Amino acid sequence: MAAFGDGQALKALFTDADVDGDDGDQDGALDPNEFAAALAAMGLKVKKEHVLLLLQRMDTNGDGLMQWEELQEWLNMSREKRAKKRVANKKTEQRRAAAKAKKSELTAKRKAAKSFGGGR
Repeated sequence: MAAFGDGQALKALFTDADVDGDDGDQDGALDPNEFAAALAAMGLKVKKEHVLLLLQRMDTNGDGLMQWEELQEWLNMSREKRAKKRVANKKTEQRRAAAKAKKSELTAKRKAAKSFGGGR
């Protein structure tokens, strides 16, 4: 199974999956069946309708095929989105922690006020 992080292994998987027609000539692009075979070679079981949807999202030139460049572009975009999401999640966690600390502080102040007879 090829790892996504290994560009050479992914390129080899792409090239291996690119077999068109009876003569097995490679055209440099994956059709839906070839793409499904590549996913299966990576150990991914994907329904045909999902293969088609994924291919449609990755197919930036609209020819119904996935070229190597389109795959690279999609993977790079996905990495960027994941990185942005990690940053956003970290900021959200920081805000939640700050809100929780503020709530704890207010709770402690209320308890202190009650113990001194101020919260009747």
